[in-house]
Amino acid sequence: LLVFFVVFDLEISLLLNISFQGVLYYNFFYYFLFLLMLVFSFLLEVVMGYVR
Repeated sequence: LLVFFVVFDLEISLLLNISFQGVLYYNFFYYFLFLLMLVFSFLLEVVMGYVR
C-alpha cells in the first residue's frame, strides 16, 4: 500500500510540475524512461513477492 501511495504521489507531482516548467518538449524521453523504470521496478517487486 505504501508503494502504491509513493508511486502515485510521485507521478502526480511530476505531472503537475512538468507542465509549468516547460521542459516537457526537451526532456520527454527522459521523463518517459523514468516512468518505465518505475513500472519495471514495481513489477519486479510484485514478482519477487515484496508486494502482494
